[in-house]
Amino acid sequence: MPSLDWIDSRILQVVQDAEPVKTWSVLNVVTEEFSSASRAEARVKRLALWPRIRRMLRHGMLFRAGRNRVATFQIAPEPATMRMRHPKRTVARATSKTTVSTVTLPSSPQSRRQPNQAQAQVIVGSCGGQETTPIVTETESDNGSERISEAARYLARLPRRQRRVWSGWLDDRGVRCYRNMPILLPGGEQAFVFGVKRRMLVFVHEPDWCAGDPDEAGRSWGVVPASRVRTLKIEHAVTLGKRKAGVKEKFSLSKIAAARRNGCQPPRVGSRARGRPRTAVKVRPTSTTTVAGAGHPI
Repeated sequence: MPSLDWIDSRILQVVQDAEPVKTWSVLNVVTEEFSSASRAEARVKRLALWPRIRRMLRHGMLFRAGRNRVATFQIAPEPATMRMRHPKRTVARATSKTTVSTVTLPSSPQSRRQPNQAQAQVIVGSCGGQETTPIVTETESDNGSERISEAARYLARLPRRQRRVWSGWLDDRGVRCYRNMPILLPGGEQAFVFGVKRRMLVFVHEPDWCAGDPDEAGRSWGVVPASRVRTLKIEHAVTLGKRKAGVKEKFSLSKIAAARRNGCQPPRVGSRARGRPRTAVKVRPTSTTTVAGAGHPI
């Protein structure tokens, strides 16, 4: 058993007060008890304390508890659990309500017609050499505007921010599967994803059904290669997505400057502070802290 000095005893006491505790949190607590002239000097002291913890781990006076925690007793490892990854939201909420499509009259015969834009035709009649009141009639292209409006209303009725249980990928197509995702089987039958593992897809015929019963194999659930499965897209979403084809955001220096100014602003009141939060370690005050100013080397 190696001999321990007062610094090693202080490290053991800090670990005992809040075990299991992160390794660098212990180093931060012990280093703060020494007077450091600068951050660089405090960093050097932390690096000097690190071999002491490794030596105690090697001789069995400390034990690892997970990846970056230590304790004075050996802790049984916890069973590994699947970590869920949630994709970031790509669509933000609009601050004001705007119409999806409007009926506009062309200003001149040479004006360019937009795709799926409703057009109007002005009919002017004559009676006894005098022009009558113009009558505006809608053409067949107005059906496209109704279809776009109906697609937008359907998408607005869908539930927002649903929690998804993510699974594997469909080969190299870059499509990530999730539980109850609608798909098309090789025979053209519609089903739902239960899970994907090792390029094999488990499907069910109804959402939230269970899979794995041998008696129901081939009837309520089944397994097919993930490469032979096609994903189902919402028809209304495809209709609105086609209107964005060829549209590119205009380059603007003012937008770049505004984004940089917003990034320099502090967070809102009540929200989480930016950056990685530091782990607070509660340590009971002891009499050994007064020895820190005695000038002992680390």
